[in-house]
Amino acid sequence: YEDRMEMCRLSFQGIPKVKVSNIEQVCFDEIVKQQQQEQNEKEEITKIPPSIRVGTADILDHLLSIEPNTDFSLVLGSDTFMDLTAWKWRRSKDVVNLVGGRILVIHRMVESVDNDEIRKILEERV
Repeated sequence: YEDRMEMCRLSFQGIPKVKVSNIEQVCFDEIVKQQQQEQNEKEEITKIPPSIRVGTADILDHLLSIEPNTDFSLVLGSDTFMDLTAWKWRRSKDVVNLVGGRILVIHRMVESVDNDEIRKILEERV
């Protein structure tokens, strides 16, 4: 996580109106806290499993709760967009709805792939 954060800080430094956020960590901490409270209410003392994952929908839920008047967008590579629109992500449809369909897809040309075919599939899914 820290390595990705540092890469983002370096990549976006000096770009006006761009802020690198630790929202993923904030969401993770909130999920852990919520699970601990639920365990306490049940009077169970168990460890929080290390497999807790914060998904894109969780982050968007949190962002929209603290910035309800902001129209968020999602920027994805074409390969990730293909997985999202094949509904392979957890809460895929929620992600699309939470950003109001505002998704920017970045396609890079790859020599080993039929780029025309990829472009056609992307156009069908947009």
